[in-house]
Amino acid sequence: MKKPNSANMKKIFLFMACTVLGLGSCTERPRPLEIDNALTAEEIAAGRFTPEVMWKMGRLGGSQLSPDGKRLVYTVTYYNLGENRGVTALYLRDMASGEVRQLTDHTSNNTSPAWSADGRTLYFLSDRSGTQQVWRMAAAGGEPQQVTAFDADVEGFGVNKPGDAIWYVQTVAVPGAEKCSADLYKDMPRSKAHIYDDLMARHWNYWDEGRYRHLFIAALTDGKAAEGVDIVGADAAWDVPTAPYFDTAEIAWSNAGDRLAYTCKPLAGTDYALSTDSDIFVYDRASGRTVNICKPMEGRVRFNAMVHRNTPFPGYDKYPVWSPDDRYIAFRSMATPGYEADKERLMRYDCRTAEITDLTPSFDYHATNVAWGRRPHAVVHRPRWREPTNSAASRCRPPTPRAAPSTCRRSSRRVTTTSTPSRWPADASSPK
Repeated sequence: MKKPNSANMKKIFLFMACTVLGLGSCTERPRPLEIDNALTAEEIAAGRFTPEVMWKMGRLGGSQLSPDGKRLVYTVTYYNLGENRGVTALYLRDMASGEVRQLTDHTSNNTSPAWSADGRTLYFLSDRSGTQQVWRMAAAGGEPQQVTAFDADVEGFGVNKPGDAIWYVQTVAVPGAEKCSADLYKDMPRSKAHIYDDLMARHWNYWDEGRYRHLFIAALTDGKAAEGVDIVGADAAWDVPTAPYFDTAEIAWSNAGDRLAYTCKPLAGTDYALSTDSDIFVYDRASGRTVNICKPMEGRVRFNAMVHRNTPFPGYDKYPVWSPDDRYIAFRSMATPGYEADKERLMRYDCRTAEITDLTPSFDYHATNVAWGRRPHAVVHRPRWREPTNSAASRCRPPTPRAAPSTCRRSSRRVTTTSTPSRWPADASSPK
């Protein structure tokens, strides 16, 4: 038998050492951020709310009630002043007993919790892999499992009720929309200038750099997400969800999980800067087609059903909410173009007929926090005060209930709008 020489032995030893180090780096978790939020004796004796005391307090974040209403998952962020950073963890509260259990440790940030339809699984965003991705874990506890593994951060997500698909939001660079000098001139990688020849240059607190949030849909198999499809379009120089809030509540799965409704303002440049014309779009998974339900192209919507639209939608249209049977989509709408503080009307879109009905024409308040009630075709929303634009007399006039087919019943806390069709459908499923 031939004896290995010293050079080969060194190579073998080096390979084994690298393998051990590599395995160790894959399994070793970062050191948890130490949190000491106990008040000192001096702070207690002083009884003063100082900045140091304030930073010892946890910050409540997002929360989601379980489908059965018995558990609440929420986030709390704690800070370490010495290291000048904070960490966000998930907590689970039993609503009956009040017992609270911490689900994730302080080695990574964990945010945006969401329940599966059966209440057995929790989905959330976490940066434990180095980038912010979607993870899942059993609500009863256990080790988190990674759902997405993309190069870029995931900035929002939603799993449909059947659990076979997920939408997610990522920031992408749009070809031809470059605004940074380093992107335009590859021989100047350290340049930090911004170059504009059109609006929108800056929106509130951020610059337009030619990168936009896009909406993707991916299949879910055994809890793992496949590569997603950009349903906005790779060359779309606009955001979904819309700027400047980037509120993922503007995106909603249908209850059957076969369609996705979202808000979009497909404009660029000066047109985008001057317009408030956002619309509601619906993406159909089976066909891969998208339709603007507010402005159907060439008078067609979905499968070429003719539409006669009496009400224009030139202003903000946002926050789609599906009815329990997926026949209707409720959304909030502003009538006046270019006016960001107009009355938010409550609209109802019929997925069968493509008709849109204003449910609050005589209601002089904003319709916000829209949700469908348990009774068929009952929409519940919380009114928010707005300064009336009518005469002084109208400011003292209570909202006038509207006669059938739509009636508004107002209480001190909410408004229930019930819309009764002239003929109840035998099958209120999604349109065929």
